[in-house]
Order: sequence, then structure tokens, then C-alpha cells
Amino acid sequence: MKTMLVSASTIMSLFMLSGCAPVAFMGGATTVATSASEERGMKGVFSDAQIKAHIQAKWMDKRPELVMATNVVVRQGRVLITGELETPEQQIDAVRYVWQVPGVKEVVDETTVGKTSSFQQYARDSWITTQLKTKILNDNKIRSLNYNVHTENGTVFLMGIAQNQQELDKVIHYARHIGGVRKVTSYVTIKSPASATSQGKTHQQDQATLEDFPIIDAPDEPLRPQTLDEPNTGSSFQ
Repeated sequence: MKTMLVSASTIMSLFMLSGCAPVAFMGGATTVATSASEERGMKGVFSDAQIKAHIQAKWMDKRPELVMATNVVVRQGRVLITGELETPEQQIDAVRYVWQVPGVKEVVDETTVGKTSSFQQYARDSWITTQLKTKILNDNKIRSLNYNVHTENGTVFLMGIAQNQQELDKVIHYARHIGGVRKVTSYVTIKSPASATSQGKTHQQDQATLEDFPIIDAPDEPLRPQTLDEPNTGSSFQ
């Protein structure tokens, strides 16, 4: 099977056609080229990035403080919001404005009200995220590009598409055994059999264009978190 190379000019033309600001795709051709191996495909990555850009633009227009106080992950039109907000009104507005963005299928609000994190906690959270990303990247049985990882106050949030339950269990196992992790919450969906068949047909083609990459649909049912509350005995937290 021939390897497809996407030129920078092609990518930029897609930006202009879609009307999406290029800043939403920082990382350039590398991000777009590797996205071809994600379950979402090229179109899915573009769509999710556009949704995220529109969410942040909406917040910037209505409540600018939300942009700095939150972290947003978008997968298959499903939006996960984490972060610490000062008032319940901010929490309500954050979700309300997200629902006004076209393409949003579901909103998962994991924000908290009240300042609880210190700089040390932020550094620990970042280190937890880095360790987990490294573990799943180095495991050749896990498609690491299909996962988003975010850590907030010792809670690891997972979002993405797993090939099967065994792969997801392995990712959760890695997360639970990292020092400092208090809880693991998974919003990962399992890839449907129909999606696997569609992806296989695409890979059988000798040549491919951007239009040939399908959006791999996750199950339509609402996201249900898989929360693991048992503390990690190897945690550096007391």
C-alpha cells in the first residue's frame, strides 16, 4: 500500500475552505499527517478542532475568563470540560455556551467551583499526564493517537476511542499505577465493529485522497464515565 503524503499547501487550502482559524491547528503538517492513523480520520480531526476553536471563540466573546480557567477536549463531537471556576454561574455559562456551538453532540462537565489547586499540584498533574502519555506511546499494543489525557487535582480524565476493552483496561491500569493519581475517570468509547470494517476497506486502497479517510463513528449512546475510586497505594499524596 502506498504511503500518502499531505502537502502543506493542501492543508492550508482546507483551512481556508473551512473558514477555521489556523491557530486552532498549531503543530502544522505533523499533527495533520499523524491524524490519518487515528480512528477519527482526517475529517474527524478537522471537525473536532473546529468545534474546539468555536467553543473558545464563543467563551472569549461572552465570558473571557472561561478560556484561561478551563481545559477543553473534543472527540467525535463530544466535549469534555475540566478546570476550576470561581462561581456556579461560570460553570452554568460554560456548558450553556458549548451547547450553542454547531457539531456538539454531548457535553461532559467536570469543572469544579472554588480555587483548590496550587502551583505544586499543577506541576504534579502535568507530570502525571506526561508519564501516562509516555507509557501508552511506548506500548505498541495501544493506539496512543486515539487517546486524550488530562489530569486535574490528581484525577486522570481519559477520552478517545479504544480498539477494544482489553486496550482500554491496559490504559486504565497504567494510569492507576502512576504516583500521585487519586482517581481515574474514563470517557473512552469502544470502537464499533462497523467502524472497523469501514477502516479496513479504506486501507485496502492503493491510493487515497483526503476525502477517502472516513470519520469513524463511536457508539451513539451518551458517555458514561468509568470511575475508579480506589486510591493508588503508590501515590505520593497522603
